Amino acid sequence: PSNTTILVPADARESLNMGELQQGWQKVLSAYINFETTTASEIQARLQSGEFQMLVMPMSPQNADVETLLGAFRSDSPQNYTGYRSVVYDNLLREAAAQSTAERAAEKYA
Repeated sequence: PSNTTILVPADARESLNMGELQQGWQKVLSAYINFETTTASEIQARLQSGEFQMLVMPMSPQNADVETLLGAFRSDSPQNYTGYRSVVYDNLLREAAAQSTAERAAEKYA
């Protein structure tokens, strides 16, 4: 039996794919993972309190640009709920933002 549970919003399309993901992890990794579907507000509350092992949370940037979406994972971002920290990643985002054209910025993001 697994002691690992992934929280999934019940009303999100991600919940539809969890069975396939669960089977894949079991087959390929021999990992037995439980899924718990709950409301998006409950997931948000548990995210803020840190009371979870893993979770799936849909993300939507406030603006429709790559910098806003990827910026959520910068070390100093208040939206970096994962706690991801990487000086290399932070520097790449800064370099991309400093480019004079969208094409040059896209090269940095790639």
